[in-house]
Amino acid sequence: MDFDYFLQILEGHFYIPRKQRFFDLRESGEIPQHLRFVPGIVSGGVTEPKEILTKRQEDRNKYVEDLVVSKYLLTSCWTIDNGEDYLMWKGYTNKIGVCICTTIGQLIAAINWGEGDYITVCSNMKYERIFTHDDFGESMFNKEPYYKSENEVRFYVVHGGRYSNEELWDMQNKDIGEFLLNAAKMEESLYKKDPINIAMYKIFTIKPTFINSIILSPMILRASIEPFKKLLMGKYSVIFKKENMIQCSKISINS
Repeated sequence: MDFDYFLQILEGHFYIPRKQRFFDLRESGEIPQHLRFVPGIVSGGVTEPKEILTKRQEDRNKYVEDLVVSKYLLTSCWTIDNGEDYLMWKGYTNKIGVCICTTIGQLIAAINWGEGDYITVCSNMKYERIFTHDDFGESMFNKEPYYKSENEVRFYVVHGGRYSNEELWDMQNKDIGEFLLNAAKMEESLYKKDPINIAMYKIFTIKPTFINSIILSPMILRASIEPFKKLLMGKYSVIFKKENMIQCSKISINS
């Protein structure tokens, strides 16, 4: 992440945007053409698209509508990679970036979900180009194979107050898909009723001690690394108790 987001975390604030804020068009509601249409045989003389609609096409249209609605979900993306990826640095940070090293359990436990009874729906991503989807939940944790190097773990943050703990724990895959879709529709409805006051992000409070260590971006000038370390260890000594908690990138691209 960029340093400004990291600084928010160090100050106890965790920024989670809605998918609509993502620069990836597929995430923000612009659905790729290969997901919009199913192949079909048509006879001569058909002049209007509605005349060639099939049940399969109607199902696909519904699927596309659901994907578009999903842009209203609060979404946080992480990676389960233990190493570094230069493309991840380039894709998600500018010159001064930081990679946080932690665990899924530590992250979830550190966030105060408090107001609104927020809960997370979490899974690792699958990378399969699937042409037909019956399960909205599967769609929310599936991306095209060319994203595979991200090794993503994704969190959707939704209101859970209408459900009991037993109902939440007993949910099967289909139920989770319906749960996410209903959550997305509720968020869409709230936004359309009051777009001025319903922000495209939410900031939760977080205990920054969930951080096990950080890796500094390879784009940072080497001469700036030691002063940067001293700054962090001085200002945030409660978090960075040991010098080895702040690591340099193993990718060498800067002098």
